[in-house]
Amino acid sequence: MVWHTLPRRDFDVPVWDANYRLANVGDPSGKVGKAVDLVALIEPYSAFFAYGIGAGGNAAMLIEGLLRLETCCAALDAAVAPLWQDLARKPLTVAEDADKQRMDRLFGLDGKAGLLGVLRRNRQTAARDLPAMSSVQQAEFLAALLSFADSLLPDGGGEGLWPTRGTPLALPLYLQALALIVLVQGWIGGQPGAAEQAAVARHRAFLLGGAQAFAPDAATVACAAAEALRG
Repeated sequence: MVWHTLPRRDFDVPVWDANYRLANVGDPSGKVGKAVDLVALIEPYSAFFAYGIGAGGNAAMLIEGLLRLETCCAALDAAVAPLWQDLARKPLTVAEDADKQRMDRLFGLDGKAGLLGVLRRNRQTAARDLPAMSSVQQAEFLAALLSFADSLLPDGGGEGLWPTRGTPLALPLYLQALALIVLVQGWIGGQPGAAEQAAVARHRAFLLGGAQAFAPDAATVACAAAEALRG
């Protein structure tokens, strides 16, 4: 006989998104820092999107842009491990918990896989291969980045990544993707094609509407990202 049971949900285990918070790593005295808010994770992108990327395949500008992007990404990268430690306090497995499933899709159980891992690989490709790519390959790489950004949209494959309550941790990853798109656009230069223009229009609409609805404190950064996208 096979017994089928529902996942255990203890009464003393909170199930709402407020339980899923980002916590700073404690200092040597054992004190834990206050919760990291979304603004702290995405604030560096304000300076990035205000930065003049330049165009025409300027290698120095590409390197500087990638270094700026790495700086922007550092805040989120540093928060991933403490986030998983915080989530681990809840006894439900990933298969039983929608919030842990969301974190797994975003960051991977080891903090290196998931969508974050894809973004890291794309940054490495841009740094290593973009200058040597043909114009066709550059256009294909840009199209792949735009497709990846589409997959992060709530209505473009990213269903479940944007919680109805709590911190929308998909937003820092989404801004990373857009920042890389801005860099690649600056390297390629020239006029974007019709497909690229349509994709950029989708993301501008989300940045100026949905993104601000999900995270009103991030409105300034969202507007800067919309302005930086070239379409």
